[in-house]
Amino acid sequence: KDYKVITNSGEGMWLQNTRERPMDQPFFFWFAALDAHRDWGENEFSGTHNPENIYPPFYLANGEKTKQDLAQYYDEIYRFDHHIGLVVNELNNQGVLDNTVIMVMADNGRPFPHSKTRVNDRGMKTPFIIHWPEVVKQGETNALISTIDIAPTILELAGLKVSNFFQGISFSTILGNPQLKTRQFVFAEHNWHDYEAFERMVRDEEFMYIRNYRPDKPQMGPADVIGSPSFEELWLRKEKGVLTQVQTDIFITPRPHEELFYYPNDSLQLLNIASVPTYKDNLIRLCEIMDTWMSETKDNVPLNLTPDWFEKVPGYIKTDQHGQRGEMPGSKEATKVNAKGPY
Repeated sequence: KDYKVITNSGEGMWLQNTRERPMDQPFFFWFAALDAHRDWGENEFSGTHNPENIYPPFYLANGEKTKQDLAQYYDEIYRFDHHIGLVVNELNNQGVLDNTVIMVMADNGRPFPHSKTRVNDRGMKTPFIIHWPEVVKQGETNALISTIDIAPTILELAGLKVSNFFQGISFSTILGNPQLKTRQFVFAEHNWHDYEAFERMVRDEEFMYIRNYRPDKPQMGPADVIGSPSFEELWLRKEKGVLTQVQTDIFITPRPHEELFYYPNDSLQLLNIASVPTYKDNLIRLCEIMDTWMSETKDNVPLNLTPDWFEKVPGYIKTDQHGQRGEMPGSKEATKVNAKGPY
């Protein structure tokens, strides 16, 4: 068969692609969105959200710049949602909506301080919505899934065999029964993203364990976050000494090499209990799981990681190392293995 490769510059092409598909064939589209990426741009929904009606989350400053920043962010999400609606309406008009799997997701936490590039829930837990009336039971699930599970799930839903080459595992059974589980553990990584970094996270249903191999580095976020009005307001409050303890977290150095959080009592991951004797066995257990995962997937900690490309101050000030590349973790061995690690 001939395959048509379509590239586009954002949501503006979604509807056109949906209309121009071969109507007599099955189809698969991956629609990537520019929303909500900085810098915020003018669009038909700009001004939808009034900054005066916005209450920033506790880890951000309750200031005018932050409120405006969030308002524009919400405007972009509104636009994203609008274009999803256009595609849904078009599929409905074509008579194929109920026989089409729709997955709506994000790839990381929102581009604000304390979120993007963090390996806690504010950085890693993202929206994930699935529509397919013939298979998906309406409701919510607390089951753990990972982005690496999406490909094998789609193949299984399409009636195809899932090869062992996939490191993820299908969660198709959860779609029909939200009470089922497919994983005990999910993992996350924080590697270079404008700044030198090496963090690993594993969590189960009760605990989250974070290991930081660069504890001398603050957790301010990537360049688009440090260049944001929300970061600027936190920075100015830091200079005045009026930050809350939680808000101060992004500036702290050195950071703990290990962190442990207990979900039933601390769903926001605010209290590190890694050094509390009561939880020693849980710390050791997840530490061993992490070691196994890193070993089986051939992860490694290079000495010469890519350095900071920007200064850790408001704005986009380049460092002398800007453009220099170091060794990526796993670059020598990880591409040669398909091991899943513990799951």
